[in-house]
Amino acid sequence: MGFLKSARKLALGVISALVVAVVGTIAHQTSLGGYPFGLFLAMFFVLLASFQLRKNKLSAWGFAIALGIALFIIGQTWNQDAMI
Repeated sequence: MGFLKSARKLALGVISALVVAVVGTIAHQTSLGGYPFGLFLAMFFVLLASFQLRKNKLSAWGFAIALGIALFIIGQTWNQDAMI
């Protein structure tokens, strides 16, 4: 039972990180009148998710590690088309 509970908490952090990485990558390209509104929106998504997950250490670590990996992979230019 303890393993399944830990796995659920870790999965919650990883899935949250993947969603935030994709939504933040899309949102950060938004600008209103030349003002980079999307950057602040993307950072707000990251902070909101991290504040919600900080209650559980395993979810928080899973979120931080998966977010870093996802943003690294999204930022690569394997075929000259980078999302970031």
